[in-house]
Amino acid sequence: MKEVTENQKINPQVTTIEIGVRNLRSITIYPLSLGDQLEMSDIISNTLGSFFQLEDQSEMALASFVLELIQSNLEKIIGLVIEEDEDVKKIMKELSNVQTVGVSTLIFEMNYEAASKNVRSLFKKVKSTFLSERPSPQSVSDTDTNSKTSTESPLKEEE
Repeated sequence: MKEVTENQKINPQVTTIEIGVRNLRSITIYPLSLGDQLEMSDIISNTLGSFFQLEDQSEMALASFVLELIQSNLEKIIGLVIEEDEDVKKIMKELSNVQTVGVSTLIFEMNYEAASKNVRSLFKKVKSTFLSERPSPQSVSDTDTNSKTSTESPLKEEE
């Protein structure tokens, strides 16, 4: 049976993962605070904007861009989600590429995926509560309107 740590009782999003290229060890990944999420969202937005500007360039330029992105931001992002007393540079040296993708996926799922679903659900609730359509008049079950349509031709105008 999986042991539940005190941190997980307080915040069930806290996750422990195994990292290491030669020797595995556990590190704890914490959810981002709201302030850190906003900061990370800015990094992602700016990066995606730059990324989409490169779509007409060569694969080599794209690969170079991705490497620069990882080098300039991954260390900062990892630093936001680990224990404060952990050495970020040491963790970066211990992560394999596969583990890095796993950590990135975990960070996204933990901080953005569930929140995104909850926000969509909230917007639907708000919309249904405040923007609900006015009820249409009840329709009459009898379709007979008792109106008479004239079949006579129109009257001629007098001159």
